[in-house]
Amino acid sequence: MLADTTLTIVSEPWPPYVTEQIETPGFDVEVTEAVLAQLGFSMELQLLPWRRAMIEVNSGQADALLDAFDSPERRRHLHYPDEPLSYSTSFLYCYACDHHQAPSLADLEGSVVAVNRGYQYHDAFDVHPGIDRIPVDTFEQGFRLLQRGRVEYYAVNNQVAAYVLQHWDDANIKPLAPSLAPAEPVYLVFADKPGYDDMAQRFSDELQRFKRTPAYRAILRRYGLNSP
Repeated sequence: MLADTTLTIVSEPWPPYVTEQIETPGFDVEVTEAVLAQLGFSMELQLLPWRRAMIEVNSGQADALLDAFDSPERRRHLHYPDEPLSYSTSFLYCYACDHHQAPSLADLEGSVVAVNRGYQYHDAFDVHPGIDRIPVDTFEQGFRLLQRGRVEYYAVNNQVAAYVLQHWDDANIKPLAPSLAPAEPVYLVFADKPGYDDMAQRFSDELQRFKRTPAYRAILRRYGLNSP
């Protein structure tokens, strides 16, 4: 049993899953808070740049990292629940392009693509040596580079893109199908601290139960999501 019932959780803004809004803090934030409450815990959310958030949880300064993708490297240092909070599907976005189909990895050879600093997308895309990746610190920055022709594509989650672009009124920004990869599970992962392996399993079990409740479906509706 953990001695402290308030968990310090770190993440960065990733709307609509994690936002900076008090009344609508994010789908994954609300689900995490509800599940932890059922386990007798509260949470203190700290929003940091993603790389800083990773440092905080890897060092044990934070108790958990919200909205982490899966990877063998992270599993060596962090405790993953079996049940994901949500799923992420990333697309390549282009500006005023005359095609609707996403280029293959081979076709991306030599292309300039904006990516969010420190993010994982898909193994084959992440390690492809022929892609010129331009790291950005915010989603708005990625789309601005796209608008200005500084990059050919921007790789970004489709729900995040819809949230960011809802007030931009620029029909020239469009996603290309198919997605970069199948939907990737996203987790609340726990620091490598005593008792946190058990906490990850307890969180997973309660999250599975919570997903069957009306309260969970109400959170989905509040963020305009049909599925997580």
